[in-house]
Amino acid sequence: MHRIIKAFLILFILLPALMPVSAQEKEALRLSYGADKWIALHFLLQAQLYSRNYYDEGESEDDAVWSRGAQLRRSRIILNGQVHKNIEFFYQTDDIFAGSQRQGAQYSTENTSGAGEPGDHTHKTTDSKGVYTQDAFINYKLSSEFEAAVGLICLPFMHHNRESAASLLGIDYNYAVVPISGTTNEWRDTGVEFRGLVQRKFDYKIGVFRGYSNDSDGDSTDNESETDSFPRFCGRVQINFQDPEEGFFYSGNYLGKKNIISVGGGFDYQKNAGILGNYFAWTGDATVDYKVADDFIVAFQGAYVSVRNQPDADIEDQFGYFAQLGVLFRQIQPVVRYQFWDADDIKISYMHFGLNYYIDGNNASLKAEYQNPMGKDHKAVSGEKKATLQCQIFI
Repeated sequence: MHRIIKAFLILFILLPALMPVSAQEKEALRLSYGADKWIALHFLLQAQLYSRNYYDEGESEDDAVWSRGAQLRRSRIILNGQVHKNIEFFYQTDDIFAGSQRQGAQYSTENTSGAGEPGDHTHKTTDSKGVYTQDAFINYKLSSEFEAAVGLICLPFMHHNRESAASLLGIDYNYAVVPISGTTNEWRDTGVEFRGLVQRKFDYKIGVFRGYSNDSDGDSTDNESETDSFPRFCGRVQINFQDPEEGFFYSGNYLGKKNIISVGGGFDYQKNAGILGNYFAWTGDATVDYKVADDFIVAFQGAYVSVRNQPDADIEDQFGYFAQLGVLFRQIQPVVRYQFWDADDIKISYMHFGLNYYIDGNNASLKAEYQNPMGKDHKAVSGEKKATLQCQIFI
């Protein structure tokens, strides 16, 4: 392992003894400007060092070389606020992989081979575009049982893809098992979503979105024309057996702030969106985030996903699943996660081993993770071994 990685591993080990600990996460910068009117500013920064054992598609594992790099995985400015007692808004920018020689590379493949990062087979071509709008919507709240959001929205498919990037259990999402594609950017689409929390136990989210249109060649594309488009329907339901999850976004790691035991399911459908016909995806998931004792919290999540006729993929049937587990001892949290995807009999699987240290909850944390590709097909899809160190701040 390179000297720079070793140095940061030593720093990662020593920081718990050197840095003060705060028990509560900080309040955001919030400005009130009238009755029931306020605006709040947040910022998320995830800086990473990584070392990766990479080889191109068609090469053998013997051709792999270890390279190292640094990047800003995410750099987000977030504004949310309220303009009326029943009307709120949310706006979020992002700048992914800034400072990396591979900036944008993780999102620059149209094939279904999974080249590069896990889950590339789920993404459309997206050039590096600097700072851009990630989410932007207006939310109308009539009651806790009924709310409506309109704008650019993170699709309500599964618990995992709707989680805030600031509160993930691992360093990143289990991309290989989140097949839904956004027509604007990652997992986002423009439309309207209706949601609510009934008796604090039944959580529903369902929306109608812009979706995809087919061009003259029959290929599925972003819907820039309304003449040949069909609406896209996406939604999920969830049953909460303990604490409810009230916010627009879920958390992937509550750190003892809630006791979560839930099961849910979701779907994503659009007529004639896929190259081979109607597109349909469904999922079932389970989430447990439970404080067993004051200094002992277990976080588990798993999901199964099935896809038929995914847009931009000449594949009829795909399926996959993931499972992840973290155990928090005070401020230290070892994490293990596994993800598997089968696309046209090409099987992609990864095992991840991580260690998280929370200086101040999700406001300030350090994470280390090692990714190991598994299975006989990982050579064919440019699988890679990768070690990553991440520093996060979030206000």
